[in-house]
Amino acid sequence: MSDTNYTDLLNGIYQILNSADDKVNVSLDKGSEEVKLSTNALDREAVEDAVSSLLEAGDKLSWTYDDENNILTLDTTALDGEEVEDTVNSLLEAGDKLSWTYDDANDTLTINTTALDGEEVEDTVNSLLEAGDKLSWTYDDSNNTLTIDTTALDTEEVEDAVDSLLSGGTGISTTYDDANNSLTLSTNAELPAGSSSSASPGFGSWRTPNADRPVILEIEGIVETDGTSNAKITVGVDEDGGATSDYTYTVAYADSGVGSTYQDQSTSTIYIPAGSSYIISNISDPNSNNAITVREVAK
Repeated sequence: MSDTNYTDLLNGIYQILNSADDKVNVSLDKGSEEVKLSTNALDREAVEDAVSSLLEAGDKLSWTYDDENNILTLDTTALDGEEVEDTVNSLLEAGDKLSWTYDDANDTLTINTTALDGEEVEDTVNSLLEAGDKLSWTYDDSNNTLTIDTTALDTEEVEDAVDSLLSGGTGISTTYDDANNSLTLSTNAELPAGSSSSASPGFGSWRTPNADRPVILEIEGIVETDGTSNAKITVGVDEDGGATSDYTYTVAYADSGVGSTYQDQSTSTIYIPAGSSYIISNISDPNSNNAITVREVAK
């Protein structure tokens, strides 16, 4: 091989080796025609020392480097499983209806309670109940139901009972509207002479129809004059419960000047406030033919 070819070969080897790794150093000695290799990579000892210098103790962590024996030991003060279990056990304290048992050998912590479970609570409630007047109960233990029953009347039954107790009397009738829950009392009686006495409600004496609710008073009156004296029926209303009229309504009036047996028939609707009273007065009845129909409707 010529000197030129040998030199070119050495240069080619140099170029290849020189680009292989940044930690490999390559030199070409043309005089001796030698390619020399060297490295700046760390040896084992240097690597171990570098690792040791990088480590830093942290929370619950420390380390020891034995350079002579090439040993790096990591230590921790963190608790192991057994220590954690013992610590938890030491922190627990029995409370009301609560206790615990720690089995160290088997690594178990058992929480116990004397509080009642759902079934015991249900049975306790059942044992406390006692039937009373119009009240009974049935406990279905298997289905966890407690049924309260009563023989007391509901609203509809009370209304029907009241209706069955009422009966019309002389000049008085009752009308029960079950669908609309209303009970109407009506009267159709001939008024007595004067206003001093009467067995019918509101005739000649104060009547309070409803203490809690207003009432509509529907009145139809007929009066007759004898040609000499006037005929007249009035209604007085007292909002203070029945003593003196706060205002007076004329229901029917026949003037004697019109002639004998002249009649007047008219209808009035009067509002009676809750707790107020009214009185019907047969002021003048010359022929004893005055008559009145009264209907109370509670609102």
